[in-house]
Amino acid sequence: MVCFEIEPFAESVFVEVEPILRSAMDGHNVCVFAYGQTGTGKTFTMDGSNEQPGIIPRALEELFRQSSVDNSSSFTFSMSMLEVYMGNLRDLLAPRLCNKAYEPMSKCNLNIQTDPKGFIEVEGLSEVPISDYAKARWWYNKGKRFRSTSWTNVNEASSRSHCLTRINIFRHGDGLEARREVSRLWMVDLGGSERLLKTGAKGLTMDEGRAINLSLSALADVIAALKRKRCHVPYRQVFC
Repeated sequence: MVCFEIEPFAESVFVEVEPILRSAMDGHNVCVFAYGQTGTGKTFTMDGSNEQPGIIPRALEELFRQSSVDNSSSFTFSMSMLEVYMGNLRDLLAPRLCNKAYEPMSKCNLNIQTDPKGFIEVEGLSEVPISDYAKARWWYNKGKRFRSTSWTNVNEASSRSHCLTRINIFRHGDGLEARREVSRLWMVDLGGSERLLKTGAKGLTMDEGRAINLSLSALADVIAALKRKRCHVPYRQVFC
């Protein structure tokens, strides 16, 4: 377990995360997620503020910095963002005609599949090219504006979903035998586990909290199955 000082919190947390960005640039698939009870600072850790950028903005900036100093390969990047809201998938970067809430998954044309190599793919998920940090930050800010939030006794802007930011990293080698390699960096801000008596949630907010708790329980089952190297890993349990 690693404990971090309050000041400078964002910098000290990112120091622990930064090495795995190099792994992603080297062709490995990487995932970073914030997990915990509601109101404990997960979104602040991942997103941060203008004064203290969180893991995601810092990671975006670092990816472009590393790509600019790597003389062995050239890199291009693309970004996708989605949220898991009450068991449905919502594309946060899909073209929109207005600023109303997203339609359910069945109307967003998103479908979870496994490709021939065994990797998980979300069919229909928008993917936008990002040529520099400014463009990446613009798309990220746009996507997070449409994430579902609500007031509770614990948090005045409580996340009511799980938000997933995916960066596709395309590595282009040099020479006659050069080939393009693709790796993915997932950065996930999970909704927080909740106790109804503590949050005071009612109606839709209460239903959202129950859905978050159910999905976090499913995630725990997946992690336990992977740790114990079981033959069956219940990846789809939360969507059943």
